[in-house]
Order: sequence, then C-alpha cells, then structure tokens
Amino acid sequence: MTLRNSGFNFARKRVSRLFNEKFDAVVSTFAIHHLSHRDKRHLFKEIFKILKDNGGFINGDIVRSKNQKIETKYEDIWARHVKKMTKSILKKDVLLESIKAKGRKREKEEGDRPASLEEQLQWLRIAGFDTAECIWKYYCFAVYGGFKSGYNFKI
Repeated sequence: MTLRNSGFNFARKRVSRLFNEKFDAVVSTFAIHHLSHRDKRHLFKEIFKILKDNGGFINGDIVRSKNQKIETKYEDIWARHVKKMTKSILKKDVLLESIKAKGRKREKEEGDRPASLEEQLQWLRIAGFDTAECIWKYYCFAVYGGFKSGYNFKI
C-alpha cells in the first residue's frame, strides 16, 4: 500500500482524470463538509472510480442532524465543551451564547455545509459503493465510509 497526500484541491475537479493508477483507500478528514451537496455527490462518484475493486473510502467529518432539536442539542454540547476547555486551559469564563455566536460566524466564514450522515451514506451507495456504513459517531462528528464489494474487513 502506498500512502500519499496529493495536496490537491478536489472541488470541481475530475479526480479520476488526475491519476493513472487505482488506490487501495482514500481518506479524508474535516474537508468534505465545505463542499456543496452536489459537489459531495460528485466527489463520492470520483472517489469510487479511483479505488481498486477491493478499495475503501473513509471520511471523518462534521455531520448535521435532520432534526432541528437534535442539531440545537449538538450546538449546546459543543459550546459547553468549548466553555469547559477555555476555563481549564485559559482560565477564562466565557458565555455560552458568545461561544455559539462565534461558532456560527466561523461556520459561515469558512463555508461549512455539512450534510446529514444518512444523506451521505445514501450518496455513497448511489456512487456505487456496495457497503456504506458509519464506523463511529459522537454527536455532530462522524467517521463513515464506502467500501467496494471486494473490501476485506480486518478486525
């Protein structure tokens, strides 16, 4: 297996035309949520094309809930965590509403557009992956992937 970071910005590109070889795996973290939903679907199709028949794709990223009450709970949990860490590390007490406002501003500035986990698993299946599964989830953070039929799940 060869590990390589291409350092390439995949947005709106045909990934399958960039490489003359197929890969065992594609791994991404905290990047794909910046793409539009249309571009996410396109990227999943391109990733499928560059994987070997026994290849797999793993993504660790932010996901949204389709339920607004749950989404609000995610934001509350995250803000409480930031508040606790700020107090512990910086010895500062910060208001929860201030943390939430800064978080929303940052999301807007950075162009965050996370989709729900369910949508992304469905998009992986539509892209051709035989198995699309969530491997780990903690509130709004998830590790999930798509695997071709020949993928050997070693545990």
